[in-house]
Amino acid sequence: MWNLVLIRPPAFALAATLSNSAILFGHAANASTLTAPLSIPFCVGCTTAGEVLLTDTGTGTLTLQVTLFDDYQFVGGVNAFAFNLKNSPTITFANFTPALFTGSNTSAASLNLGGFGPFMYGVTAPGNDADGQSLVFDVTANGGLTLSDVLFAANGQLFGNTFAVHVCSLSAVPCGSADNYAFTFIGGSRSADTPVPAALPLFVSGLGALGLLARWRKRKRTATVRAA
Repeated sequence: MWNLVLIRPPAFALAATLSNSAILFGHAANASTLTAPLSIPFCVGCTTAGEVLLTDTGTGTLTLQVTLFDDYQFVGGVNAFAFNLKNSPTITFANFTPALFTGSNTSAASLNLGGFGPFMYGVTAPGNDADGQSLVFDVTANGGLTLSDVLFAANGQLFGNTFAVHVCSLSAVPCGSADNYAFTFIGGSRSADTPVPAALPLFVSGLGALGLLARWRKRKRTATVRAA
C-alpha cells in the first residue's frame, strides 16, 4: 500500500507539497522534482520553517535546494543540514551555494539532530551564528542517484527520516540562544516486489483536481444562496 504523505516525527501529519509537474517515484514514473516541507515538532504556533526542493537531474546527480522561511536562518556549524539516502552510499558533494558551505562527511554516519535521527550525511555552515536562508548543492554516488534513493532511504521502505535542518530565529540574539530543529519525515510502506504504476501520479493529480472542483462548486452554491 502506498501512502503519499509526508509526516513529521512522531505522529504529526502534514501533506506533501509537490510541484505541478512532479511525479514521485524515480525512473519507474519519470520523476523530476519533489518539494518537502521542514516543520518544527512540538512547537505550538510555529510556522513551517522552510522546504527542500529535490531535483533529479537525470544524470545520476541530485540537486538539493534548501530554503528557510520568515526569519529562520541556518545555525552556523557542523550538520546545519542533514539527510538520508538508500543503501548508505559513499557520496560526493559539489557546487555549493553559498560556496563556504561544505559536506560534513561523505561516508554514511549516524547523526543525531535535536533528538531525532539517525541521519547519514551532514552539511556544515561556515559561521558560528546565523548563516543565511538559502543553500543549494549537488550530491552523487557511484552508479548515480535518483529520487527513489531519498524516498526509500530507510532500508528500502517508504518510511523514515529524510531531511533535518538546524535553525534559529533572527529575533534571537545570539542565534544559538533560541535554536531549534525542523524535519521532514516520509511515512508509508511498499512491497519490495511491487512496481509503481505509471498512472499513479496522474491519479494523485486527478484527486487534487477533483478536490478543487468540489470546492469551486461549493462556493458557487453558497454565493447563489446568498444572492437569493
